[in-house]
Amino acid sequence: MSNTPAMAASRSGCCVTDRRYNRRPPPHGRTRTAAITGYYTEQAHCDAPQGGGNEIVDNQSDWIDNQERVIDALHKKALIMSVVTVQLGQCGNQVGQELFDVICSDARDVHRKTYRTVSCERFFRQTTQGDLEARAVLIDMEPKVINHSMSKAAKSGRWRYGETSHFSQKQGSGNNWANGYCVHGPRHRDAVEELVRREVEHCDMLAGFIPVMSVAGGTGSGVGTFVTQCLRDVYPSSFVLNHLTWPYGTGEVIVQNYNSVLTLAHLYQLSDAILVHENDIVHKICSQLLKIKQISFSDINRVIAHQLGGVLQPTLSTASCGAYSRHPIGELMSALACHPEYKLLSVCTIPQMASSSIPFSTFSWPALLKHLRQMLIANSKMEGGIDWQVCPPPASAGRSRSLSAGSFNTSLANLLILRGKDVYSAETGGFEDSAIYTSWLPPDEALSLWKSPVPFNKYEKSATLVSNSQALLRPLDDMVRKAWNMFASRAYIHQYVKFGISEEDFLDSFTSLEQVISSYSELQVPQLLQSLGVALSRGVYDGDDKVANHDKHHLLKHPRQPVVILEDPK
Repeated sequence: MSNTPAMAASRSGCCVTDRRYNRRPPPHGRTRTAAITGYYTEQAHCDAPQGGGNEIVDNQSDWIDNQERVIDALHKKALIMSVVTVQLGQCGNQVGQELFDVICSDARDVHRKTYRTVSCERFFRQTTQGDLEARAVLIDMEPKVINHSMSKAAKSGRWRYGETSHFSQKQGSGNNWANGYCVHGPRHRDAVEELVRREVEHCDMLAGFIPVMSVAGGTGSGVGTFVTQCLRDVYPSSFVLNHLTWPYGTGEVIVQNYNSVLTLAHLYQLSDAILVHENDIVHKICSQLLKIKQISFSDINRVIAHQLGGVLQPTLSTASCGAYSRHPIGELMSALACHPEYKLLSVCTIPQMASSSIPFSTFSWPALLKHLRQMLIANSKMEGGIDWQVCPPPASAGRSRSLSAGSFNTSLANLLILRGKDVYSAETGGFEDSAIYTSWLPPDEALSLWKSPVPFNKYEKSATLVSNSQALLRPLDDMVRKAWNMFASRAYIHQYVKFGISEEDFLDSFTSLEQVISSYSELQVPQLLQSLGVALSRGVYDGDDKVANHDKHHLLKHPRQPVVILEDPK
């Protein structure tokens, strides 16, 4: 199901007002709270310390204390919306366990009661004994990883998984997407849907689902895609935010590119947005920033969990008027994923360093945001090794580039999340530069800003940027190219055919992802002109910019060409 603006506004039966497509003024004399709360407050403006009348705030500390009282009062008036995480396969279960550990540790370390309550209620439920149980369903076709994740969570002493919230079998999917999607998924559909239903019934209000999975294997990708399809069928009004772990470029699974193509092509039709972490990038963060000598999957998963926690933990926005976000997934969709052609999200966080170095480090907002902005435009996911030579093109210049190194990264929309000390004094004007964004969306509509005065995960100040941009264009193009080269020689196709995936299914997936690549390539030039140019140059799209049936067979006869963005004519 595609995510149109109208659909985004109706998910979960909540009043999610999208800023770009549907503006509705609040009642006279009142200020709109977070779009999903469904109530209004008399508070004037709660985004920064301001004076006026009897509400003069002398300093930021007093303002934050006052804000906590406002937040606490607001949260007594409305229910907190909960998120159900679905952990799929080895990677999904390991990343999910680390994510819940980060969220629980962060919530318990802070002294602000409302922040802690919102965080825990969003991702955990409290048992009659007072224990925290994760709002999660664990799924794998082998029991080993699930048993380890449940045991590790219980040993932490802070939280645990529900005793009956998992499903496993004794036979894996053999790194075959078709085996997971066509065999294991349908065979165990009823059992999985029952687990999800029970978890949903524990929620007072459901914000949506976060399926966590990899794209390279068989269970995470194949079963994960099938489960995502079930979530969309059974809960059509709920948001689905898929988190994908992208495999190493030189991975050990020979058919990982096939699995990745099939996964991404199917999820693009099912998910509201797809948040991606690349193993190669996270590995570099562990090596170069965290100074880890022998990097394990646990180290990689902790970095991913830290970045996800920076996105999902409670924040305040200009629209929330002092209340922590009720609908984290809905507001993220409203900020970043309102166009059905653009669903790929990347994330980067600053600072990131070894935990032993944090107490001896100081940070300033100007320095952090300067580095983060350059990371965005140079498409660098870590502050080390940023290419400072990359700069936005002049507004008058035609934009032309291929997927070459050092090229400028154009954004459709960005979500900037600031946490920690002096957060309301941070100057974010650098992210409002129109040159960063596509020409058909004003920067004031393309940038969303969330803040929290609560430090995150022991960092005094931290910034997280979630970007819907061309950041994933190169890895996507490389993955499709490698898969196509294998498909052109019919390598390993028989292993998929025997489970029910035909060559036609592969062709549909290839052409679907070619459209995604084309759409993201178009961000740099006027869309109508570029759409026509790319369609004609590739010869695989019909007049409606969709793949014609006979053109799918055109792919079999012509080698795939790398993406080149056309010159914007004067």
